[in-house]
Amino acid sequence: DIFNRWLVLCSMAFLLSSAVLLRFGAIGLVFANSVNMILRILFSMRYILKWQDPSSQVGAGNVEIQSPLELLPSISVWFTFGASFITTRLSSTLFYQDFASFPGAMMHVAIGGAALLICGFVTYKSEGMLVRDLKDVWRMRRKNE
Repeated sequence: DIFNRWLVLCSMAFLLSSAVLLRFGAIGLVFANSVNMILRILFSMRYILKWQDPSSQVGAGNVEIQSPLELLPSISVWFTFGASFITTRLSSTLFYQDFASFPGAMMHVAIGGAALLICGFVTYKSEGMLVRDLKDVWRMRRKNE
């Protein structure tokens, strides 16, 4: 099966990149995971584009994607995630400071939780088609159980 072979290839790439990048410590491990995720994203994009192709045997052929850029989130989602990143980084600097105090750490966690909820809400509101598709998949899954 192509999926199993691809997973083995991703795992081997992760092991190799981990072995090479681990000398940089935790940052190296983060980069090794990034390599793994990039490979998986590329495979998924290829599969999605093949799935929407009417001549393909893979999918239904009823999805029209004009460009791979259509697979990316909307600008409001990008902006919200960017703002959340900046906010949590500032929160880490202002409140957390290497766990200087328990109340500061809790403030940092609360700000991160609020950022998570805001990101979820904006994604839910901005990506209506994705939400509908996920609900349909969930209903079909529940129905088949």
